[in-house]
Amino acid sequence: MAKVKSIKSMEFKYRPDEDMLIISFAKNRPALAHEIRDGVWVRFDPETKELISLEFLYFSKQIQHHGADVPFTIPLASGSLKLALTQK
Repeated sequence: MAKVKSIKSMEFKYRPDEDMLIISFAKNRPALAHEIRDGVWVRFDPETKELISLEFLYFSKQIQHHGADVPFTIPLASGSLKLALTQK
């Protein structure tokens, strides 16, 4: 699935009108999307399979449902990456 070689930059955007949090690792690149769990999307380059962004739909509802931590797993070519967004 997606590859994570190294993260050179990371940009966080919240779109309140869509209640969406977007974490971008690359800009202006074509990407395919894969829903890894309800409301959590991974976008990756279709040729290199590099991770482009993570998108969390209904973000405020996910925070309310999961509490301070929003856990998710990103399937990778070499296994899985388990992460959690934490509200402080």
